[in-house]
Amino acid sequence: MIYVTSDLHFNHSNIIKYCNRPFINTFEMNQKLINNWNSVVQRGDSVFVLGDFMFGRKAEHDADYFLSNLNGNKILITGNHDKKEVINARGWKEVHKTIYETEINGQYIVMCHYPMRSWNHFFRNSWHLFGHVHNKMEPYGLSFDVGVDSWNYMPISFDQVKEKMNSLSAKNEQDYNK
Repeated sequence: MIYVTSDLHFNHSNIIKYCNRPFINTFEMNQKLINNWNSVVQRGDSVFVLGDFMFGRKAEHDADYFLSNLNGNKILITGNHDKKEVINARGWKEVHKTIYETEINGQYIVMCHYPMRSWNHFFRNSWHLFGHVHNKMEPYGLSFDVGVDSWNYMPISFDQVKEKMNSLSAKNEQDYNK
């Protein structure tokens, strides 16, 4: 299976307040994020993490710890809080800077930490998955926020992404030529 997520912000105490997360402290948040992840992701699955994996001073050792406790093959597309200690941590299968374009089951997908109004193959019904906005931005065309704040603090499957995309309306070239 393929999963996608963003903005876990492991160890980031202020994210609890900023995003009104339902946790007492970072220990509780970290444990819930790990448990939620491992409740859906199996060892052989792949998970695209669209940035902001963690935040904190002990990032090097903590990133290794979190990555070793999460199931699946983890692929990072960097976000604004992903410092070199996170990027260089053991446990990433792949690391991509800023933006990653791929095809999954015949669907062209552009993944980026940041939301975009237009992306490669935008007029050809490609999908754009993003994070960064912590459930504070409505979907636009065939794009939406895949961050944990939007999805009950867990990664979402490719099937869930497909279901969400089927509920959205594509912007097409005719919409812009009126």
